[in-house]
Amino acid sequence: MDEAKNYKQSHNKIRFKCKKCGRCCENSKIRLSPYDILRLCKRLSIPTMEFLKKYAYPIYDKENKDLLTCMLKTSPRCLFLAEEGCVVYNDRPYACRVYPLAVDPFYNGNLFEKKFYILEECIGFDTKNKVSLAEFKEDQKVDDAEFYDPWVIFKIKIINSDCANTEEFYSRFFNVCYDFDNVFFKQALTDNNIQWPDNIGGRYKIIIKLANKILLA
Repeated sequence: MDEAKNYKQSHNKIRFKCKKCGRCCENSKIRLSPYDILRLCKRLSIPTMEFLKKYAYPIYDKENKDLLTCMLKTSPRCLFLAEEGCVVYNDRPYACRVYPLAVDPFYNGNLFEKKFYILEECIGFDTKNKVSLAEFKEDQKVDDAEFYDPWVIFKIKIINSDCANTEEFYSRFFNVCYDFDNVFFKQALTDNNIQWPDNIGGRYKIIIKLANKILLA
């Protein structure tokens, strides 16, 4: 763990209240998980490929050992930011929910742990309002255990594996983890005799299951 970071425990208080200034919606690094994409696509009533073309872009993530990562377009500003604020606020990505905090995940094959720390200064800290980390997460509806942990554990396994960093591997990674309307993904559902459910939670669990089976085989 990085000793230079001031990690926050659930009971620790932070002096913060969002001023809804929109500064964090400009030129920010927002990594999208499959769950984020599912929620946003449902909110916008569009297929994943259309969402990816308009609102996101893939990178070879240097901060995660060149793992293929889907990023939200936020330069010069997020496309979901309007005069009235975020137009997808209730379905905003995980990284948006935890801001101005960030997370360091740790996984050794058995134990998974998350450490929260202040990512950067924000005018929201200029307040007398104090909340505990637990209260902050509850208020922001940060769904950690069910919707954050499985994806991050999978990514750590991929990073620590001997999976070849080939064009074919990254193509499969993209088709399994980010685009759920492509032929490869639909065939994977058929091959594994899986019915694609209507609810987002059920779909997310299937994505994680297929990702582990196909990409970590």
